[in-house]
Amino acid sequence: MSSYLRYNIYLKYLKKEKGCSQHYKVIYWDILSRIQFIIFLLNFTLLLTCRMHNFEYSNEYCYVVEKYFVSDIL
Repeated sequence: MSSYLRYNIYLKYLKKEKGCSQHYKVIYWDILSRIQFIIFLLNFTLLLTCRMHNFEYSNEYCYVVEKYFVSDIL
């Protein structure tokens, strides 16, 4: 999530400081930040699913999802 916020701050900086000459970079960072946010939402959904169902066969998988999800937030 922190990287998503970084991209949005950079996007606003480019729009404000650089104007139209850096428009392609703005589009690139905008698309990249949207993709990163979708990945964040998928991780969150997987974490909730693991927590709610707590399947025996997916405990190792849930641990990996939780580890990377929490590290992404912090």
